[in-house]
Amino acid sequence: MTYILNGTLMAGEQISLPVEKNGSFWYGDGFFEAMKWTGNKINFLEFHWERIVISCSILKMKNPFSNIDSFGHFVNLLAEEDRNPVQRIKLICWRHSFNAYQPEDDQVEFLLTTTPLSDINYSLNNSGLKVGIYSDNLKQISKLGNIKSTSSQLYVLATLNAQTMHWDDSILLNNKNHVIETSRSNIFIVSGGVIYTPPLNEGCLDGIMRRVLLEICNENNIPIQQESISIERLKNAEEVFLTGSIRGIQWVSKVNEKTYSSHQHAIRLSDLLNKKF
Repeated sequence: MTYILNGTLMAGEQISLPVEKNGSFWYGDGFFEAMKWTGNKINFLEFHWERIVISCSILKMKNPFSNIDSFGHFVNLLAEEDRNPVQRIKLICWRHSFNAYQPEDDQVEFLLTTTPLSDINYSLNNSGLKVGIYSDNLKQISKLGNIKSTSSQLYVLATLNAQTMHWDDSILLNNKNHVIETSRSNIFIVSGGVIYTPPLNEGCLDGIMRRVLLEICNENNIPIQQESISIERLKNAEEVFLTGSIRGIQWVSKVNEKTYSSHQHAIRLSDLLNKKF
């Protein structure tokens, strides 16, 4: 496996990550970004770059890249070295901290990793996902909820819960007991022919595929609204599907004991997504 650490390309056996000033290791002070690279580019690069800029702003963190071209250069360098036609590129950024919450300086380090993928397209799942509601821990509403923080205990616990319950994923609730996302995806429901997804001020992730889907719906005059979703509203929905930057759109057939027989919107949107990218 190949990595880029602070701009230096290196093989897996060469890499060493000192933890002395690693704020992500000590305090979860950092963020990450997961991207799909196909052939010769990052899909929806502009959206990913914008979220990196927003993440740095929310965390009051210095951006380690001077501009989108600088970022794209390092991503392409890593992807071309790995040589797989389809890859999952992950960026992790962290601030210098040690023995105290206050950072020692304004220095930010970054690591880029890559993992091979098999599907160049965003293929819709053949069998519907079976998911359930995770309510042991609620996600607090704040701007921190809109970014991919390296402090991810809630998502880890929700994933473990899904594993225990034999679900494909767990639905997360905010501190108002509203549905906001799953442990690895944004969530959408369909009711009365209209698509609904939680707004960012409910504390959900500002997902890349969420952005893309909002754009696709607007371009194709497909009714979509950003509104709060209660558990009852979820149960009464006609259709449920999830979105993520790597897998695209995935339809849900069951939430707890409630079954959903339709996934027509997911089929149409998946087709439009693949045509767009």
